[in-house]
Amino acid sequence: MPLFTVAGAGIFGWLISYLGAADLVVEFIFSVTRNRYGIMLMLIGFLLLIGTVLNPISAVLIFLPIIQALGEAAQIDPVHLGVLTTVTLSVGLVSPPYGICLLIATQIGEVPIVRSIIAVIPIVALTVLVAVASLWLPGIVLAIPRAFMPAAFVGQNALLAAVPGSPAWPSLGSKARSSR
Repeated sequence: MPLFTVAGAGIFGWLISYLGAADLVVEFIFSVTRNRYGIMLMLIGFLLLIGTVLNPISAVLIFLPIIQALGEAAQIDPVHLGVLTTVTLSVGLVSPPYGICLLIATQIGEVPIVRSIIAVIPIVALTVLVAVASLWLPGIVLAIPRAFMPAAFVGQNALLAAVPGSPAWPSLGSKARSSR
């Protein structure tokens, strides 16, 4: 059954990309806000919602064209966007109603589901807090990739690019991005 879900998600994701739905979503989001933090907070909220009803693989396959379009529009580094998407969708694995990891853990531990939901609330809150904090401090997420693959970040000053408001911090209005 999971393979059918992944296959259907792949086809649906291709259809979204082919029909240009990602551009429509970006235009809608830009009609609400042009602030990069607002865009990314809306994306985090959307991914938290989607993560509760879809497994992460299906969610990425379906919504990848939209996530990429929003990331490019907000000029978010693709590595940062990927980590943010993965962390945010992982919250759905331990949150009801789908929360398959939470359900499996309650069965293995023979713990009532209500008790396990209450126990996981601080972990979910901390994970969401880290995801939101990484918006304002992308250096947290990008430090290790920059250390191991500096050629992938050519033209970016690692310290300045992590500080909002610095000259190296990309503004939402500029069209040019550094080459990768």
